Amino acid sequence: MSSNTPAGQSMLKKEVESLSTEINGLSAVLRSLHALASELEAEASFEPTLRMQHLTHCKQTLETLRNRVKKAADDFDNKAKWEGITRRLKWPFSASETKDLLSDISRCKETLTLATAANTMRKLQICLTNQADLDRKLDRKLDNITHILERDEADVRKRLVLDFFMKPEASPKTNLSQSIRLRHPTTGSWLTSSHAFRAWLDTPGCWLGASTNN
Repeated sequence: MSSNTPAGQSMLKKEVESLSTEINGLSAVLRSLHALASELEAEASFEPTLRMQHLTHCKQTLETLRNRVKKAADDFDNKAKWEGITRRLKWPFSASETKDLLSDISRCKETLTLATAANTMRKLQICLTNQADLDRKLDRKLDNITHILERDEADVRKRLVLDFFMKPEASPKTNLSQSIRLRHPTTGSWLTSSHAFRAWLDTPGCWLGASTNN
């Protein structure tokens, strides 16, 4: 159908509107991709799903559209090049070219959308993995804290038992300290220096000096 007929012009108008919608959608995807790329830029270990050829093809399509539209706009603004109202108001692409542009931009948008979604999902998986590692570290720390608390609780119970059976008035430490303090250096020398004690101590088979297997 010729774009010069009313029906053709109506069809072309719809395709141009569709092209405008796709371009706006692609713009939104590119903004999302830019935000995601900014987050992943510092992560050298993260390998993105998006490949450079995806962006290269998209860039070429947009540059083709931009250059043709810009030339038409420049001709419209340059009064020295006016070639009549029809020339100045004409859409710079034929119907078939508009369809091709619409197809290319739609394909670019779908590719970038899938790549962005895949990268976002991988980023989410990495975050979940990091969260799982953090949870395991926290679990280990909680186990250590629980062990310390249980040990302290056992020490407290032990201390309570000792305090119950070793009350200050029943502790032998006081009497031992007093005995050591009151002991005379020569206490017991009358026994250890006696001939009978020395003879008994030196007698073979004495239990005090005997071997344990005798």
